[in-house]
Amino acid sequence: MRKIRLYILAVLTATALLGGCSASAPDTGNAAEDTAEASAAENGPEGEAAPDAAAEGETAGEPDSSQGTGEEESAQNGSQEAENAEGAEGVTGESDVISPEIAEGHVIAPEATDEQLAEVVNVNFELVTRDDMDHAVITGINGKDEVVWQNVTEEYETSEVPSITGLMILADSYFYVEDGNVVRLNKETGVEYWRNTELEDRVADKAWAHEGETFYFAGADEADLFVMSMHGQTIKRIRNLTEYFEEPYRLTLRDGRILITYKKTPTGKPALVSVDPEDYSSVIMVDTEEIPEITDETIYTSNTRTTLALRNGPGQDYEAFGSVESGTEMYVLKVVGDYAYVMIKETGEVAYCTGQYVLIDDGSYRNAVEIAEEQGTALPVEETDDTEETEETQDPDDTEETEEDSDETGNTGKVYYVDVASSLYLRKEPDYESDYVTNLDPLTELTLLGYENEMAHVRVNATGEEGYVSPRYITDDLDDLRYAER
Repeated sequence: MRKIRLYILAVLTATALLGGCSASAPDTGNAAEDTAEASAAENGPEGEAAPDAAAEGETAGEPDSSQGTGEEESAQNGSQEAENAEGAEGVTGESDVISPEIAEGHVIAPEATDEQLAEVVNVNFELVTRDDMDHAVITGINGKDEVVWQNVTEEYETSEVPSITGLMILADSYFYVEDGNVVRLNKETGVEYWRNTELEDRVADKAWAHEGETFYFAGADEADLFVMSMHGQTIKRIRNLTEYFEEPYRLTLRDGRILITYKKTPTGKPALVSVDPEDYSSVIMVDTEEIPEITDETIYTSNTRTTLALRNGPGQDYEAFGSVESGTEMYVLKVVGDYAYVMIKETGEVAYCTGQYVLIDDGSYRNAVEIAEEQGTALPVEETDDTEETEETQDPDDTEETEEDSDETGNTGKVYYVDVASSLYLRKEPDYESDYVTNLDPLTELTLLGYENEMAHVRVNATGEEGYVSPRYITDDLDDLRYAER
């Protein structure tokens, strides 16, 4: 019995020993090769130790086929170690080489490649003045803040308006103006694509704009407009939009219009020209930098036998740049002296015109000057270097009379002349709301009979008709006419 037990124990021991050795790989006879492959599998690239399998959460079983080849694993490990190193040092790789201002719309991500960092992302324009001469240094900068190319222009005499003006980066190009030539450079190389020589004028600082692939330029001195495509073709060349304004300093595109602001004007105040890009028709707006806001929507109409002149300023000394037909609707923005500052409803033109011919459209025949005086909103004419104050009114207090030329009724018997640009109402009663007898032409001879209710009582010498007129529109001195042309 003891022998049987010993035999069974020996069999079980042998079986256990054979089971523990069954996982060993058979010997192939290539021990050195097997050892090298095993070492490569265990070590990372360049002999670095591979990450511990347990630390990565992997089992020690069969290898996962999704992990790819040894070369892919090495590349992934190297990239991971580089990211870990950057994180450990607190460096992203972007802030050291790229500032946020470098390129408009060309932001390079932290994972940018060397090729991307080598691309030009900014073009610096520097105007250099030396010995009363100007030239520009134009430099292409890449994402590493390195100079890729640099161009130096010719020299030009220094003036108030620079002969060389930097414009902008657009798509793959950089644009600038050099002595009246619009130039397009390749942004990456600095090589010139083309040069348009048809502008023929310097561009005022900031007096240009672009929309899509179209450029708009205002000439620096005269009221010129130049329109050009991004590809260098001249679309439109207007030599002078208006002879009344000079020295533009702003060009903007708004509400489908080209707006050019000028600082040299007859009144000394900024003025605006609004251009329609469809047909390039223009509208003049005097004494304003922006399109005025309509605060009073009361409709007025011009009331003349012919046309009503539109002027650059509140007085006959200011030249008329246009006119409107009788019955034209307009808004009154303000009243200055005897002139209404109006916006023509149909065209948007803003100008000064004789206020007595701008009537409120309610059948009362009241004009803009009368209404402003009633409301207390009438403004005096400002004195400027170019024009003298012209607001003069004749009333009983400032009309000198003597016993020889005045009777008990105030009749002076003195000859006066109608001083208006177009025509003057002769009213039936001494009231501006009274019906009128007739219209008096400029320089019509009148006899002053006296004053009533601050209106002049006159007789028309040619017809004998009597009535009342505003005393401010008659004069006894043909050498001191304000509105009528002798």
